[in-house]
Amino acid sequence: MRHIHCLAALSLLLLAAQSARGADTPGVFAGSVDVGLRTFSSRDSSAKFQEYRDMTGGLIAGFDAGYRKGRGYFSMEAANIGQDDQFLSISGGNYGRFKVEFEYNQIPHRFALDTPSIWGGFGSSRLTLPDALQSQGQSAPSSPASAREAAVQSVMEQYLDNADLEDWELKRKRVQAAVEVQQGEPLTFRLELSREDRDGTKPFFGGIGSGGTVQAYEIPEPVNYQTDSARLSAEYAKASQFLKVAWYSQWFDNDNSFVQFDNPLSLVDNPASSPYPISGARIPGAGRMGLPPGNRFHNITATGSLGNLPWAGRLTATVSSGRMRQDEPLLPVTVNSAFGAIDQPASSADARVDTTLYNIAFTADPADRLDLRAAWNSYEYKNKTASRVWNSVVMDTAGPGESVNVPTSYRNRRATLELGYEVSDSVNAGLGYTAHSVRRTNREVADQDDKIWSAHVDSRPADWLSLRGSWEHSKRTGAYDYAVPFEAAGIDPDNWEALRKYDQASRKQDAYRLLASATPNDNLAITATVGCSSNDYYESIGGLLKDKSWMVSLDTDYAFTRGGSVYAFATYERFTDFQNAWQWNPGDDFSVREPGRWTADSRMRVTTVGFGFDYPVRPRKLDLLLDLTHSVSNGGIALFSPLGTSANDRNAYTPLPFESVEDSKLMRLDARLRYAFDHRLTGSLGWAYERFDYGDYQAEGFTNSPVQTSNGTWRTILAAGTLWKPYSVNMVYGRLSFKF
Repeated sequence: MRHIHCLAALSLLLLAAQSARGADTPGVFAGSVDVGLRTFSSRDSSAKFQEYRDMTGGLIAGFDAGYRKGRGYFSMEAANIGQDDQFLSISGGNYGRFKVEFEYNQIPHRFALDTPSIWGGFGSSRLTLPDALQSQGQSAPSSPASAREAAVQSVMEQYLDNADLEDWELKRKRVQAAVEVQQGEPLTFRLELSREDRDGTKPFFGGIGSGGTVQAYEIPEPVNYQTDSARLSAEYAKASQFLKVAWYSQWFDNDNSFVQFDNPLSLVDNPASSPYPISGARIPGAGRMGLPPGNRFHNITATGSLGNLPWAGRLTATVSSGRMRQDEPLLPVTVNSAFGAIDQPASSADARVDTTLYNIAFTADPADRLDLRAAWNSYEYKNKTASRVWNSVVMDTAGPGESVNVPTSYRNRRATLELGYEVSDSVNAGLGYTAHSVRRTNREVADQDDKIWSAHVDSRPADWLSLRGSWEHSKRTGAYDYAVPFEAAGIDPDNWEALRKYDQASRKQDAYRLLASATPNDNLAITATVGCSSNDYYESIGGLLKDKSWMVSLDTDYAFTRGGSVYAFATYERFTDFQNAWQWNPGDDFSVREPGRWTADSRMRVTTVGFGFDYPVRPRKLDLLLDLTHSVSNGGIALFSPLGTSANDRNAYTPLPFESVEDSKLMRLDARLRYAFDHRLTGSLGWAYERFDYGDYQAEGFTNSPVQTSNGTWRTILAAGTLWKPYSVNMVYGRLSFKF
């Protein structure tokens, strides 16, 4: 931050020096000031309404101003002054010599408002609970199951009764400044500095237990992130020649390396009794989860371009090299004192990654009506972190054991050739081919190749009508070996060998898109779009097998002859996917597996419509404006599994569908009158209404603490309830805008 303040001071000095030059030449000063008031019927407790904005009632203000004198200029802009989403921008300089820029903005991110938290120390890295309730949870009986469930449920309800209502939210503050200096016409030097702070809390998972016996808690993660970045570049541009060299560095720091939370069902480590005994395990009095560690990234890039080549060609190339480093001290293996001291082979991460990027592209017109583009790209991510054998404890409960970190690396290359041909004055066509290869280490597919074909046709059958159609087909192949990551870690593979990760599985992909734009007259514009795409993971037996998407949209805009306009649009989207799997444990006899098979058929539909107008009730004096949007999404998951018996079916039941998956309705209406008192002063008076309804299977019958006992396993969950909540809000507002 100190560097940014110095840069801002330097910027002001440069601007002051510039304003002193040519003082006898009159300057031009112009801008506007906006001031308004707004009030709400209620903002409810739904964070969705204010997810990325500040909707506080009261005064709102903003302004913009600019000054120009000869080649010198200065401008300022501010919006939402004093709000959580305020913005400020300052820039100035001398055309052809230098310019300075400064920007500050805030963006909130609200996850849940007025939502219970049972933890003391909310927002810190140490979350505590009352000792009395921990002792009560620890003394709950382990059997019979009915007594355990009743006792644990009672303890959880007492935690919730004593919970405080908290706002789970983040606030991002970003400051950035830049100075650019030109030395003569071809040379430009630029320095950019930025600092971003993120502070607050966000929903996070805290777990205690092992195997089928798990206690899962929704805990607040403390967020105190700082990200600093710097970029220095030098650029040469003259006629058809261009060269730019840039250095970029980023430093990320986190004030919290972990979050530790008390165990609601145990006051001490390894108690003599527990409601959830785990064979061979030691129950902790607290759990601990690691948080993102500080890290560094440095990169240098050179980009050059040369024109006036044969066939009116231009050659562009980029070379880049980067280094990522993370060497933060490692946390102790566990917070559970019952395990005693556990040594590790290293005290810090010493994580190292190097990246290299090569880009080269050539564009030309080798013949009349023919254009060509050829490109080659290579990106390599080389993980140089050492592989070690680490001592480990599972969720501060079970162990100690051993685990191995497996560094993964890859090289991604693309070679592309595109040809375009002007068939006639009104028709253009193009073909393209891309060979895409990925080479990986310690992943299931070591060598992956993707062949991509594309074509498009652009037509203008009439002066008022434009048509475009495009198609793309690709086929991705690669030998899949599910055992590779396990063997790299020195453990026996214990996954189903037919399961495929969709980002590596062999795939056929098709995409089509049609677009028509019409302007029958100077007042009317119409655009229609139809598109669809599909993925077929043709070699997969388990995992994602297919997915498809469709989209249809219509957009119209009409301008009135006497001023003003009206618009309307509609979009329909549909997404489906199909998954297949078997409920299976290592050692099961797969010769009889059909009863254990299950499928998931997912679908999501999204419909969005909008309408609005700007109508001059009295031209150049009084306008009526309205904007309305309505969006509906509806999703579901149909599940199927053949019904077997306990002898041959690990899920011997008929699964029920999830009929509501992220079902939502969002309506926004904004109606206002705008009155021009004169050519400088304008006033607006408006009413806005916003409503959001949300339904999801996770929210249906929601309870903060469901306790489950089945098949000899015990699970306890304590959720804060940070899912979206519906809201309905009215807002009345007024605004004055003065131009000077």
